[in-house]
Amino acid sequence: MEELAYKQIFECTLKEMENRLRPVIEKVEAENLKAGFYNIYQHGNSKDVFVHQYTNHRELVHVNAATGEIVVINTNF
Repeated sequence: MEELAYKQIFECTLKEMENRLRPVIEKVEAENLKAGFYNIYQHGNSKDVFVHQYTNHRELVHVNAATGEIVVINTNF
C-alpha cells in the first residue's frame, strides 16, 4: 500500500498552508470570543480600517498608526 508522504511546510503552496492552518485559526478565534476577547480582521485592502468581532456584535474601526488611537466608524454593518 502506498504511504502518504508528509509535505514539509516550506514546500507547501500558499493555498496548502491556508488549508493546514485554517482549523487551528478557527479554534483560536472561538477561544478568544469565549474568553471575552475580540478578533481583529483587516477590512478590504485598507491598511488602517479593521473589523473588531465580539461575541454579540462587530465594529468597523479606524486605527491611527502613529498614535494608536482607535475610532469606531460603524457598529451596524
